[in-house]
Amino acid sequence: VALPVTVSAVFRAVSSRAGLNAPGTSLTAVVITNPAIATSSLPNGSVGSAYSTTLKAVGDLSGTWTAAPLPAGLAVNKNTGVISGTPTTQETKQVVIGFTQAVSGQKAPSKTLTLAVTTPQPPVITTTNPLPGATQGVAYSKQLAATNGPGTWTTTAALPNGLTLSAAGLLSGTPTAAAMTTISVKFTNDNTGLFATKVFDFTISPPPPPPAITTAPLPDGVIGQAYSTTLSAGADTGTW
Repeated sequence: VALPVTVSAVFRAVSSRAGLNAPGTSLTAVVITNPAIATSSLPNGSVGSAYSTTLKAVGDLSGTWTAAPLPAGLAVNKNTGVISGTPTTQETKQVVIGFTQAVSGQKAPSKTLTLAVTTPQPPVITTTNPLPGATQGVAYSKQLAATNGPGTWTTTAALPNGLTLSAAGLLSGTPTAAAMTTISVKFTNDNTGLFATKVFDFTISPPPPPPAITTAPLPDGVIGQAYSTTLSAGADTGTW
């Protein structure tokens, strides 16, 4: 689609007898092309969630917009072409889009586009049960996951001592006591308020026993002879 074009030309009068040129006159003309609507589709909306999309045109972009019929809760700004609002009903509309060019008053060929509003689905917590186990006195971290966000995580029962759950769903901390317990969580969609809950089995193991030196007794040494023996702490590895 062509854009508005400014054309300039210089005109002179020429005498056929004397071969003389009159002073030139410069004229400028602006060619206005027909406007056209560039938007080819409309994003779907969801009941209860804020919606916004901007209609686009080619050619001279100053003008006024129309869009009808729109789903309940939505409206179009005639000057900016922004369709916005919060849909209130599940429905599908065939929206007729119109644009009128301000400088010429010409109307773009209308377009009919589909705008569907769906009912939001509740979240589903996808982290599997049970949670990976923890060890008393050892730092622990596990990221929980859910569908149909964004949302906020909370607990519905007290966590084991030493652990916390962030709003982003990170379960972390250092458990202070061994236990076989459960962790109850809730994930709430920030836009719709729909939520999901889940109870996880969770095991906190006691800390491993301290290392034990198993070497005993040391072999005797002899003056003047090389000596070597290896100390042992059973299966434990560490630094001597």
